[in-house]
Amino acid sequence: MRKKRIVWIGALLVLLLLATGVLTLRQPVIPSRAYAVTAMLNGQPVRAELMTPLFHSEPYFIHVPDAPNRMDKWFGIAFARQSVFLPFIYEGLGLPYVHTDQLHGLSLTSGKMETPWKVAFTADGVEFSSETLSVVLRRK
Repeated sequence: MRKKRIVWIGALLVLLLLATGVLTLRQPVIPSRAYAVTAMLNGQPVRAELMTPLFHSEPYFIHVPDAPNRMDKWFGIAFARQSVFLPFIYEGLGLPYVHTDQLHGLSLTSGKMETPWKVAFTADGVEFSSETLSVVLRRK
């Protein structure tokens, strides 16, 4: 009986350590209500969700699921760095997650973008747009 209990406790500790390691490298992205987000695709409103990594308050991620281009489905915003970027978001087990070692992806204002983007930070949020998609994030 005692031996069985020790084995169960050991197995539980190993699972706990594995879960901690996975959450350290792959943090799930969960909905956030810190800002109001609106998105327009070719002048028509589309659904957009604001998200943030589990246990973190920044960076914020915006998911535009109806965007026709795969590159326009996820955006990251780091207010401390005054940066809007294309993050590396992965999906696993039905949840989007971000690798913590790849937190800040390709900046929208870098010269490497195929489509030119306009990015403007304001006192209460940020606005960024291309020829077809515009996103506005405002503090509630």
